[in-house]
Amino acid sequence: MFVKHILTAVLTSTVLLSYGCQQGKEASSDVDEATASDTEMMDFDQQQPTGDVSEEELVKFVDIVQKLQPMGMDAQQKMMAAVQDEGLEVQRFSEIMSAQQMPEGESDAEITPVEMEKYEKAQTAIDKIQDDAQDEMNTIIEANGMSKERYEEIMMIVQQDQDLMQRVQTMMQPDMGEQAPPAAE
Repeated sequence: MFVKHILTAVLTSTVLLSYGCQQGKEASSDVDEATASDTEMMDFDQQQPTGDVSEEELVKFVDIVQKLQPMGMDAQQKMMAAVQDEGLEVQRFSEIMSAQQMPEGESDAEITPVEMEKYEKAQTAIDKIQDDAQDEMNTIIEANGMSKERYEEIMMIVQQDQDLMQRVQTMMQPDMGEQAPPAAE
């Protein structure tokens, strides 16, 4: 289950880093809301990253994030579709998920048996999508010369360091709209 929380956080963070919270927000905001409670449940204090990130690692990390970006967007769209295919709105799925994560009796959400069945089917589909995405993500990370553990550690460091996050976003921007310099006459 922890791996799925990591994947959710990494996918969400990848999209946020890749787009600097600007582009793609409309496409991913519903899934971000649906997965926000998963992300919030992670206890980053237990996984406090240590050490610095070298320039070489940062460049490699940015390259990997850019390669993961389309996969993350695709996985989010598939998760949204899985929820909708079961006849639930993403917002309602999120509400049910939040209620399921609360201690029994603390949620005031009214969930019908039909909604619960739809939720469980959607969650099963999401689990499969996440497993597949996790495998693909690990392959991409390792194919680019970084361990999954180091990638996750750098991701946490970047999330906790606003200056480093800004630097990562800046490093990614030239690739988004790079144009050739004007030709000298």
